[in-house]
Formats: sequence, structure tokens, C-alpha cells
Amino acid sequence: MKLWTKLLAAVLVILLAVVVALPFVIDANTFRPMLETGLSAGLGRTVKLGNLRLAVLSGDLVANNLSIAGDPAFSTTPFLVARELRIGVDMKPLIFHRQLHIRSFEIKAPQIHLVEGASGQWNFSTLSRNAASLTSNSKSRTALFLSIVDSIGIQDGRAVVETLPASGPPLVYEHVHLALQNFALAQRF
Repeated sequence: MKLWTKLLAAVLVILLAVVVALPFVIDANTFRPMLETGLSAGLGRTVKLGNLRLAVLSGDLVANNLSIAGDPAFSTTPFLVARELRIGVDMKPLIFHRQLHIRSFEIKAPQIHLVEGASGQWNFSTLSRNAASLTSNSKSRTALFLSIVDSIGIQDGRAVVETLPASGPPLVYEHVHLALQNFALAQRF
């Protein structure tokens, strides 16, 4: 019985060492250019990510900052900025093949700027306008971002909604929570 206890303890120590060592072995920032390029192409807007780190236990890549550019026809203000973006990934392909298989996105405390133009068009109307053409090239890096994502969530967001030309003070919504399931840029959801 003592031999099995020692073997179990040794296996647990080895697993714990692997979990602790993985973030030091895998530099999550090597995925930043691919993520920024793919998200920018899929959304049709410039996407910037801050420093990335690997959270092994939760299975996430965590970006310190997220910024999605606004539609220049409406404003120079970013469409969305957030202090943290958690990207749920499949760990096995990430660790063994350095491939990203994205399961989810969770945006923490975003500031969202929504603008309705005089024509009734919104500044988010042009998001992912070219998504359908990107899916035709299945070998494209952006195809990764156009596949179905299990979930996209916004936690504790702040949305400012205004009109152009201004017809009064903007509406401000605090503590916005949003959940999308089975989402893909090129499909209805």
C-alpha cells in the first residue's frame, strides 16, 4: 500500500511541476501577431492585444489589454477597449503543436462606444463585412477565427450609445453582461 501511495504522490508532484513550468516554456506572446492579424481580418477593424500569458489551469490565453478600432466614418474613438481578454483554447494542440484552437472569448470590463448615424446605420454595422469572403479560403489563417466559437462573453461592460448628429446626451449603460453561444462571424447565430 505504501508503494502505491508513493507512486501516486510522485505522479502528482510531476503533474504539478508540469503545470507550473508550462507558462515558462511556452511564450504566449508568440501567438499575438497571429491573433491580431486573424481578428483584424475577420472583424475588418484593427485589433490590438497587450501582453499575453498562458493560464494553464483555466485553459486560457489572457491578454492584458484589448482594443478594437472604430469605424472612421463615425469617430476616431475605438469601438471597444477592455482591460482583459480571456481566449479559451484547447491546450493539447497548443502545447504539442503550437496551434490555436479557439473555444471562447471573454471580455472583462470593456468600454463599448456605439454610434448611430443620421442614416440609421450603426458604427458596428461594418464589423465582419468581409467575413463571408474569408471563409472561401479554408487555408487562410483567418479561417480559424471564422469557425464556430462555443461562447463569447462580455462581463461588467460599459456601453455609451450616441447619435450623429447629437440629439441629446449619450445614453450610458453600466454593468453590461452579454453571452453569445455557437457564434461565427460568417454565419447567423
